[in-house]
Amino acid sequence: MSDLRDRIHTYLRERPSGATSEEIAAEALKLRGNPGVFERVVGTALRDDARFTRSSDGRWRLAPSTRATPLDRAVFTVVSLGASGHASPRPSRMAEVGALRVVGGQVAKRFYCAVLPGADARSKGGATASDANEGVAAGQALTDLAAFSADSTWVAEDLRGTLSLIDWEARRAGAPRPPSEGVSLRRLGRRLFPEIRVRGVRDLAAALGLSRQEVGRADREADALGAILVALLDRCRSQGAATLEAVLALQEPDLEGVDFSGYAFDRAFLRGLPERTGVYLMLDRNGTLLYVGKAKSLRDRVGAYFARTTMRSERMRQFLGRVYDLRVEVVGSELEALLLEGRLIRAYRPEVNVQMEVHERSAAQPLGDAIFVLPSAAEGCVELFMVREGMGLRQVRAQQDLSDIDGVKAALEEVYGDQEDESERSEDEQADAEIARSWLTAHGTGVSRLEMKRVKDLKEGLRLLRDYIAGCAPTWERVTYV
Repeated sequence: MSDLRDRIHTYLRERPSGATSEEIAAEALKLRGNPGVFERVVGTALRDDARFTRSSDGRWRLAPSTRATPLDRAVFTVVSLGASGHASPRPSRMAEVGALRVVGGQVAKRFYCAVLPGADARSKGGATASDANEGVAAGQALTDLAAFSADSTWVAEDLRGTLSLIDWEARRAGAPRPPSEGVSLRRLGRRLFPEIRVRGVRDLAAALGLSRQEVGRADREADALGAILVALLDRCRSQGAATLEAVLALQEPDLEGVDFSGYAFDRAFLRGLPERTGVYLMLDRNGTLLYVGKAKSLRDRVGAYFARTTMRSERMRQFLGRVYDLRVEVVGSELEALLLEGRLIRAYRPEVNVQMEVHERSAAQPLGDAIFVLPSAAEGCVELFMVREGMGLRQVRAQQDLSDIDGVKAALEEVYGDQEDESERSEDEQADAEIARSWLTAHGTGVSRLEMKRVKDLKEGLRLLRDYIAGCAPTWERVTYV
């Protein structure tokens, strides 16, 4: 039970606006089932724990701390890093660390350390080769920083990025790991100056009336960040956030939820969606199709539309306000989802799909005459995609027990037996062929296939196809018959 409570505590710490029992069960505990059960589980776990409180709106929140730390007694460590630059995708490496300890709005002491480079001494900060000659290994630098910052709250311009790089270096060197939370000057500034687009400390300095100059080394950068911190804390006090805990809560964004009372479905329906590839349809109250989309995981993709977030645009709010119902269809592969999505869009011309920008597909390369074999959403089946150059695409569902082999044989003869005329292809068949060729150009080397031009005749092709279908395994390893 204590582990469950700790997970909920961590979850609510990142959500100052609180959460319902249903949200806690679904998002923090990853539970599925009856919402009534969620209420009993969460209520039983939190009812007698003084760390949690429940307000009249039914939302659980962390109880106000009885040990709040006034800002004039709070201790902060402002951290700035210089990182080595690399042209390759490998992670940046820490080249220097600058920090200062701020107590009661005053700088108590400073810290600086150049880090011995892994490959070179180039830095995005101000560390030079001569600094590196006097530097220490990353593990020692982080051990010293941990001692310097003991019993304090970390502060950085971009806290998440700073902690991420330090954590990567610490795990690599076996050094003390950084804390998981602190003050992000960028996030706090955005909350205090909502009317300003805060992209970095330069914008913050301008908003606070501070001069901002290129300072170079990480220790000088830490001094500049410290001045911004002190000014922001003064502004926090003026807005009633006079404790460390209040400042930490203030920097958290307000998460915008979704009111499900206007929908024909609820959050439980979204949680019950399959984690499988498929197509989803969004309809209005009149049953008019507004939008068709595809997803590798229907649960993740559809659920993202209705998640609590700070990033929902006004356009998305208006769209969700028109949606009333949802329908999904599971398919066996991404290609099948693309084809079904395209067919539905062509058939119904959903308003939002039509308005959206059309992205060019990757140029399709000739695929030759081949049968591509992909999983099926139907149990005990596979999907055959028969491609012939200059002709349309034929999709055939085949039973793995070969009970419908006559139908497969008929399709094989029709596509590859010189009975199909390109001029007789419908627009839908041509569109399907274009979608399939584009996808198979990008993914075809990872798809099992039978190359028809390399078999002696249709009889041999059918035999090879029968052997493969009968032996299809859940692992779907790529097989090419030539």
